[in-house]
Amino acid sequence: DDGSKEHIIPKMLKVESQMSETSTLSEELGKHLDVHPGNSTIRSQLRSFANVPRDKLILFLKRLPCSSAAPQYYGLDRDATLGENLNGKTVIEFPTIDVVLEEDREKYPLFIGELY
Repeated sequence: DDGSKEHIIPKMLKVESQMSETSTLSEELGKHLDVHPGNSTIRSQLRSFANVPRDKLILFLKRLPCSSAAPQYYGLDRDATLGENLNGKTVIEFPTIDVVLEEDREKYPLFIGELY
C-alpha cells in the first residue's frame, strides 16, 4: 500500500433525451430502465440502475449559478412532472438531471434550504 486513497466515483446516470414537461420523472426513467421493444442495449448499459427498485434512485438537478468547485443540488421528486420539478429553478438551455443510486446520495450536497 503506497498510502494513497483511491477516489471513488459515484455511480450516476445521465441520459440525454427529450422529456415532456407533463410527464413525471418516474415515467421518463421508465423509458430507459423498463423493458421495452428495442431498448435492450441501453438497459444492458444501465444495468446497475435498471436492476434496483425505483425508490432507491435519487434524482438531482445542479443549482445554477453555482461554483464548480463546490456544486450544490436540488433534490427532485420522481413522482412530480418535469415542469413541477423545474418551477422556480434556473435552467440554462435544457435541464440535466443526475440519477444516482441511494448509496451515493451524500456525494451530492443539497442547496441550503432544501429538505430531503
